[in-house]
Amino acid sequence: MKARILLSLPGLVIAAMCLTPALRSQETPVAEERLSLQYVSVIRVLDALTSRKVAEDLATADKPVAATVGKTSLHADPVANTLTLSGPPVEVKRFKEQAASLDRKPVQIILSAVVGQWRLLQNGIPGDCAMDRLPLSEVDLANLRVNRNGRWMPSGWTLEKLSLSTALSILEATERMKVLSRPTIFTLNNVPATFSLCGPVRIPQGKLLQPADMSLKVLPMLHENGEIELEIEFAPVPQGQAVPMPAQGKRLPRSILRTEPFKLTIRVPNRGTVCLGGIFLENPDTLPGEAKVQLVELPIFIQPTVVESPELADGVE
Repeated sequence: MKARILLSLPGLVIAAMCLTPALRSQETPVAEERLSLQYVSVIRVLDALTSRKVAEDLATADKPVAATVGKTSLHADPVANTLTLSGPPVEVKRFKEQAASLDRKPVQIILSAVVGQWRLLQNGIPGDCAMDRLPLSEVDLANLRVNRNGRWMPSGWTLEKLSLSTALSILEATERMKVLSRPTIFTLNNVPATFSLCGPVRIPQGKLLQPADMSLKVLPMLHENGEIELEIEFAPVPQGQAVPMPAQGKRLPRSILRTEPFKLTIRVPNRGTVCLGGIFLENPDTLPGEAKVQLVELPIFIQPTVVESPELADGVE
C-alpha cells in the first residue's frame, strides 16, 4: 500500500501543475474605476452606496477613507472629491451607475406661496373655514379642525379643479379673506426652504405665553414621474423669555397661536398647488383692536415649479 502511494505522488504533482492554469483562468476578474464627482460630494455618494456610518466618518476625516461592500472596495478622497471602485466588474458597474445617478446637476425648484387671513370668528359669530369654500381633493391627513386641549390640528389638500388665482378670487369675494403676503423662494431639489408666515406670535404654555417666530419649512423632492413631494413642517421658533398669562378677565395679548406644531407630506404634479388649512390665530396683529375675540385662519397655498429653463420662471402664478 505504501509503495502504491509513493508511486502516485509524481502523478499528483503533474496533475496539480496542469490544473493550476485552469484554476487561475476561473478566478473572478477585478475591475477598477476612478470617478470624479462634479455636482455632489463624495460623502453623499458613500451615504447612498454604503452606510451613514461611513459617511459620518468621512465627514471628519482629512485623509482618504476605504470601505467594503460585498466584494467591492470603495476608496473615497474628500479633498479631490473622487471615488475609486475595485471589485467584480458587475458590482463595479452597478456602483458606478448609482454614483452617476446621484452626481447630477441639481434641479432648481421655485416655491411660490400665498399666505392669507380668513376671519373664522368675528364679534363672537362663528364661520366656516376658508377651505370649506373650495372644491378640493383631500389627502391623507385627517385631523382637520379637531380641538385638542385648546389647540387645532391642520390638514392639507391638492387644488385640482381650479387654478390658484381662481381659488383666491373665490375667497376674496366673500370679503372675509385678506392676502397677507406672496413669498417666492428659489431652492434646489432636496434642499429645504423657509417661509415667514406673519409677525411674532405668542404660544400658551400653562400660565405663560412664549413669544415665537412663525415660519413654514418646505422640502421639495422631485420624483422620476415628474411629481413633486412636499414635506411641510410647521414649528414656531421660541424667541426671548416667556411672560405670565394675563389674569382672568384681562384681555389677552395679540396673536395667540392656537395650532400645534405639525409635519405632513403631500405629493402634487409639477405646477400643482397644495392648500394648507388649520393654522389659527386669536386676535392677530393684522386686525384692528375690537372688543370681542377675533379668531382667524391662515390659509396657505404652495405651488412648486421645476425650472427646466429660465423662461419657465415667468409662467409661475
